[in-house]
Amino acid sequence: MLRILLFYLIPFLLPFVGYFTYRYLVTDGRALLENTPWFLLSVSGLGLVVASLLTLAFVGGWDAGGEYAPPRLEDGRIVPGEVRRPGDVSGELHPLPEAGPTPLPADVH
Repeated sequence: MLRILLFYLIPFLLPFVGYFTYRYLVTDGRALLENTPWFLLSVSGLGLVVASLLTLAFVGGWDAGGEYAPPRLEDGRIVPGEVRRPGDVSGELHPLPEAGPTPLPADVH
């Protein structure tokens, strides 16, 4: 829920809050919704959402080649899934079996 709030809702609503705050301060609260540029505010809000998601994509994330450890139960509590760096031996991971050739089923007539 916090991720949705931070990366979608706040960037989208920021232009609206800024515009209405400016408009309220300039007009002393009179006719706040009159002549509001809804389309421009919506487009600028969507632009901020796209910018925040692009920033997250380029700055956040994990190292390439990391190994995913799924959520597991340890000492009666759930440990969330994580991506471990290559060569990290902290914690025990159960590696996936090596993928070999898939045997084809015999033709049954």
